[in-house]
Amino acid sequence: MRAKPAASQFIRELWQEQIRQRTRTWNILTVPIVVLSCFVALWLLARLLGGTIEANNLLNLIIGAIVLSVLGIGGSWAYRYLEITSLHKDPMIQKATKAAARIETASTSSHTRKELVEILCLEIADLFEAKPLETVLYDSQTRSYHVSTTNQELSTNNPLIEWLTSQTSSVPLLMPIADLPASLSAAQKSLTERGLILLVPLGKSGWIGLGTPAKTTTYTSSQQSLLEHLTRPAAEGLERISIAENQQKRAHELNSLYWIAQAVNFTMDLDDLLELIYTQLQRVMMLPTFYIALKDPDQDALVYAFYVEEDERLYPSDTWPMSEGLTGIVIRNSMTIRTESYMEECRSREIEPTNEKIPYAWMGAPLTACLLYTSPSPRDRTRSRMPSSA
Repeated sequence: MRAKPAASQFIRELWQEQIRQRTRTWNILTVPIVVLSCFVALWLLARLLGGTIEANNLLNLIIGAIVLSVLGIGGSWAYRYLEITSLHKDPMIQKATKAAARIETASTSSHTRKELVEILCLEIADLFEAKPLETVLYDSQTRSYHVSTTNQELSTNNPLIEWLTSQTSSVPLLMPIADLPASLSAAQKSLTERGLILLVPLGKSGWIGLGTPAKTTTYTSSQQSLLEHLTRPAAEGLERISIAENQQKRAHELNSLYWIAQAVNFTMDLDDLLELIYTQLQRVMMLPTFYIALKDPDQDALVYAFYVEEDERLYPSDTWPMSEGLTGIVIRNSMTIRTESYMEECRSREIEPTNEKIPYAWMGAPLTACLLYTSPSPRDRTRSRMPSSA
């Protein structure tokens, strides 16, 4: 299979195609113009020579026809040269060539994910002057997709996310998307309500949504192809960054497990051990709220043994029954629970939640005699953003 051309090569091919299109009409007319010129030459010379064509006059006619043919062909090539010159100076072609070079350089350089996306968006905005311009990008720390225009966090289980990131093609999708499942019509409506008319996939990293370009009402097939070739190296660069981040995160996780295992082998105060667990976990994930709960077997209740909120150590005296919330399930069954919605999980398990007014994601993991937990605090009735551990 022939490899797809790089962005700069594609722009050159697009430029050559535009030249062919502009000169095609003139080239088609060249042959009839030459033939017509021959007939006109024959007619004029015949009139000048008194209507008779002798041998020497026939030679003059042939020479005249050749001269006119050369002039016709020369005019065609002169027109082609002028078109090439004008296209070479075309601002759009020049901007696209420079944009492709900058994006390709940034994609292979040691840029961060944020820096690479900023460069890509700036180049696209400069080329098409599209408004609005929205990015939906995967964040390895929060393990969710961040929407730039709304600051919304979308789960990897979001149906639209799953469908778009499963597409193997990098061809931009002009809305309404023809083969979009009917179940995603509401999601597509939300995109169009935000003014987006084109989605440019970035592989598993997300996509870029574009509004109407400044000079037209939609995107031509050439513009869509240009966007595809401009974003492909950036998508590959983002994929390389994701791989590097995952490797680094895995190294941090293994290192944290090592230090926790080492601490358990030494005699140390319980509070110091819990502090160490929190410190090591904080190296591998964001912990806006973290606590470890201990079970009181005499009262069949749970108490906080360690509690941190927004990097501040707190000492709450709250207790709650084992039958309330997900904490008791984690301890009784020695199982890990991870959910996008604490309330929905409680309802599905038919248990009483600790607080009915908190819409947050939640994750709990069992220890031998306590519960390791990270999520927004069940005492905070206003927090609605999902934590990174969800």
